[in-house]
Amino acid sequence: MAGKLIIGNWKMNTRAQSAQSLVAALLADPVCNQPWVGVAAPAVYLAALGAQLAGQALQLSAQDVSSFAADGAFTGEVSAAMLSDVGCRYTLVGHSERRQYFGEANPALLSKMNNAMAAGLVPVLCVGETLGERESGQYLDVIFSQLAILSEVNDSEYVIAYEPVWAIGTGKVASLEQIA
Repeated sequence: MAGKLIIGNWKMNTRAQSAQSLVAALLADPVCNQPWVGVAAPAVYLAALGAQLAGQALQLSAQDVSSFAADGAFTGEVSAAMLSDVGCRYTLVGHSERRQYFGEANPALLSKMNNAMAAGLVPVLCVGETLGERESGQYLDVIFSQLAILSEVNDSEYVIAYEPVWAIGTGKVASLEQIA
């Protein structure tokens, strides 16, 4: 895949009915029902949304994937195979909130990337810096550190999503120069 990919991350929002209504509205809009557009819905809604999206261009994404490769006694985890089974095409990996609140670091993210690819999913590796890191000039070091796992992935199909942490929920938007 080359080009742009737009995935709306719903985070921990919506309910079953509103999730299905939102997907129905996206499907009805030919601009949104495209293979380069997706929704990253909460895990509890993925199966229902996967059924709703079957045969459509709009893509389904998980917000996370387990770092455990095989099924087993991992309460609360959702494997890459399970995500693939319900119709996911993509999964976010390394979202800034997962890094911040759950302490996810490169070793676990590498496992998640490889597990996703082994199950036929396309991982979307999220990278980005905090405002302090941007202002202190450390942003390239931070981003290069986050990208370092790519030298160890087992496959070549993945997406990089630049998500500056300082822009999340602040109303600030990264300029094209900053993104480049």
